[in-house]
Amino acid sequence: MANVFLAWQNRIDSATLSGGSWNANLPLTNLQIPVIQRVARTANATLAATQFRIDFGAARAVGVVALLAHTISQFGRVRVYGYETAGYTTVTYDSGWIDCYPPDTLAMGQRNWEDNNFWTGELTAGDLVGLQSPFVHVLPNEQFLRWWEVGIDDTTNSAGFIDIGRCIVARGWRPGVNYSYGAEINYFDPSPSVTTLSGTMYFDPRPKGRQFRFGIDAMTSTEAYSFALDMQRQAGLSNEVLLVPDSDDTGNIPLRAFAGRLTALNGIGVPDPTRFTGSFELKEII
Repeated sequence: MANVFLAWQNRIDSATLSGGSWNANLPLTNLQIPVIQRVARTANATLAATQFRIDFGAARAVGVVALLAHTISQFGRVRVYGYETAGYTTVTYDSGWIDCYPPDTLAMGQRNWEDNNFWTGELTAGDLVGLQSPFVHVLPNEQFLRWWEVGIDDTTNSAGFIDIGRCIVARGWRPGVNYSYGAEINYFDPSPSVTTLSGTMYFDPRPKGRQFRFGIDAMTSTEAYSFALDMQRQAGLSNEVLLVPDSDDTGNIPLRAFAGRLTALNGIGVPDPTRFTGSFELKEII
C-alpha cells in the first residue's frame, strides 16, 4: 500500500501543446481550460491522431500525469514519455503502455459466473456508464524534464474519436506517514428535486461525484509548511487538486482517484513540538 498522493499547481496551463489531430471546434488547447466539460476531441481514433506533446519552456519537476473526463474505452491504453531534447528523440522516461482500466478494477464478487468477463476481469461498456474516472499515472520517481508526450491506444473506440476534458501534469506530494484511520469516501448527488402537492418527487438527474475526507496526524514541519500549507495557498478553494488514495492499488485507481477542490482551508495543528496535523476534504470536479 502506498501513502496518499496529492498534486496541485497544474503545469499544463503555461505549456505549449502540439501533435496529434484534433477537431477544429474542440482543439487541443481546451486541455488548458479548467472546465472539464469543454473537451478536446481527436479527429479520429488512430494512434497518430490520439497523441500530443507538451513543452514547458524549461525543465520542470513532474510526478504525475492525468487525463480527466476522457472517453477512452474499457480497452484503451495510455503511454507517457519524457524527453531530454526538443526533437522528442531522446527518451528519458517511458511508462510503457498502461491499461486505462486494469482488469482488476471490478472485484470478482461484482461479476456473475455467466458473464463473459468473469475470468478476465475486463470491464464492459455498461460498467463505464456514470463512471467519471480519470487516467492517472504516478511516476515511480519524479522527473525533471521540459518535453513530454502522451499517447493513447484506443483504435477500436466505438465513437471513432476520443474526448479529454483536462490534462494534469504536476509535481505532487506523498507524505511520509499516511492518512489516519477514519478516512471516508462517498458519492454526492447534486440532482435537484421537486415534490408535488401529492407527494410525488421529480428529479433533474445530474452527474454524481466523489468526496474524500481524511486527516494526517504526523507531518514534519517541512511537510506542514512546504506542502500542506502551500497546497492551501496555491489551490485555495477554486483550483484543482488531484487525489490518489493509494497508487499501488492499480485496480481501484479508476474508482478512488479523482480531481477535486478543497472544501475548506483548515488549520495546521501543532499538538507537540515535533508533530504537525492537518484535516482535508476534497470534492470532485464534475
